Amino acid sequence: MLVKSGPEQAVVMNKEKITGPRLISDKNSFYNYSCKLVLQYAHKSLHEAKIIFDRRGPREFYKHLRFYLRDKCQFDHTKIKKISSRDSKKDKPLQIVDMLAGAIGRAYSDKSDKKDYITVIRPKIVNLFLFPDDLHK
Repeated sequence: MLVKSGPEQAVVMNKEKITGPRLISDKNSFYNYSCKLVLQYAHKSLHEAKIIFDRRGPREFYKHLRFYLRDKCQFDHTKIKKISSRDSKKDKPLQIVDMLAGAIGRAYSDKSDKKDYITVIRPKIVNLFLFPDDLHK
């Protein structure tokens, strides 16, 4: 997900600590909830944000996701201006966001080179939240 607004923020999901049965068993519920968390963590810095998702599923899924985010996040139009999806194979900014997400995720893996990736990009990230550890802070 690419959010065009405010400073760079990231949310790292620790899937092993997620206990909700629906989040574990239903990929769409997990995806929707994850997107909601990212937007809630970034809420203060959002202003006329453009949210762009990688188009991977059917159009109906993204239509439902847009309604879910508007309903659950309860943002007014000054926070989120537009929610859309694009094909990342044809969209360079989405490809870059995917690479950055992979590098951040690798920093929390058990790989021996995990610090190499995050060292380069960490100075550019204003906020890095760990879920569920940072949920109640």
